[in-house]
Amino acid sequence: MSTGFRTVFDGRNLQRALTIVTGPVLDNAKIGPYAALVGRVIGTSDTTLPHVLGRVPNGYIMYRSSSGGQVYDASTGESLWSRSSIVLRATVAGTFSVLIF
Repeated sequence: MSTGFRTVFDGRNLQRALTIVTGPVLDNAKIGPYAALVGRVIGTSDTTLPHVLGRVPNGYIMYRSSSGGQVYDASTGESLWSRSSIVLRATVAGTFSVLIF
């Protein structure tokens, strides 16, 4: 596990970053070192999602699903992730909210 990954997932840092959000999280909102993708439609094939992170993401956490599906890496893995977009798929097409970091 790399140092950057441990820092992001250090319980104290993640909890502090997430607990400062007291209002609604808006789509494409930047929250510290994170960006929220709220209510995005993700299909069962590779789906490109624009984001405002300003750098290539290290990962993501899905925190809401309309379909009971799960979000996972696209068939290309992380190779098409960029400073302005991330490519993901879902087990079942639906509307998802994802926190990228």
